[in-house]
Amino acid sequence: MDNKKIISLVDLVKRENLYYEKFNDNPFTGKCKVDKYHQKYFVDGSVEKEIFFHKNGNLLQEINKKDDTSKRYYDNGQLQIKIDATEYFVFSTTEYYKNGKLKLESKYRPRDELDHIDNNVIGWIKNFYENGRKKEIKLFIKREKQKYEYGVQTEEEIKTIETQYNKEGEVIGIIERIQADLNSASSLIHGRFFDFQENGIPKHKMYFWKGQRYTTYLYHKDGRIDLKERFSGNITDIDSLGDKSKTKIIRNGKGIMHIHEYEYFDNNKLKKINKRKEERNLDRNFKDMIKS
Repeated sequence: MDNKKIISLVDLVKRENLYYEKFNDNPFTGKCKVDKYHQKYFVDGSVEKEIFFHKNGNLLQEINKKDDTSKRYYDNGQLQIKIDATEYFVFSTTEYYKNGKLKLESKYRPRDELDHIDNNVIGWIKNFYENGRKKEIKLFIKREKQKYEYGVQTEEEIKTIETQYNKEGEVIGIIERIQADLNSASSLIHGRFFDFQENGIPKHKMYFWKGQRYTTYLYHKDGRIDLKERFSGNITDIDSLGDKSKTKIIRNGKGIMHIHEYEYFDNNKLKKINKRKEERNLDRNFKDMIKS
């Protein structure tokens, strides 16, 4: 590339998707100044690279179209984001804090190129705190759709497993989801949803099937199970182990709930039964409970 040739954008014309200098039949090779903060580099009439500058003169962004890479910089010159979209990496992103420490790393590879976990893991995203510890790790796993009651679906879908950490490196949450593909804007919680107390003991454990919760456990600080909920069709069973009670909720599909409450003595013998009706709209679909 002849970088000695510098012209203004207004001095170029476009013919059949190639750029030429005015009154010239040879595709342009050289540097073009768009404005004081933006420059383009041409080779044989095509844009190969673009660069942008901060107001203080330091490099802001460099986009290399030839090898599908992009770099963005803080105004102090520190690299902020590097994106690699070559043929080998469908996407690869590395992001840094302003002090130079790693903030995010994401990669996606074809299945046959993976050397991480197993051959079904097709990508991952890793987030870090400024102290260098892990903040969140998200794995993308390609799998065939499961067999369902009314037939077999063999199309592939993406399962994601998110593990969240506090600044001390302790796990504070685990979420499993499914989505149509990596570019899908929506997902369903499918599998585990766990969060933890400060002492590392679980706070909630929830299990989902395609956005619908079917079992929930709530825990004391000492690790004992305080409450257990089980969902099956229109029936919800709640065991409150702390106050020795059980509740059965039966929904008729018309907003009416039949609630049966059972209290027990310490020796587990039945103490009291209370039955009542309530009108309430219980939505068991938790797909929007946590935003993707």
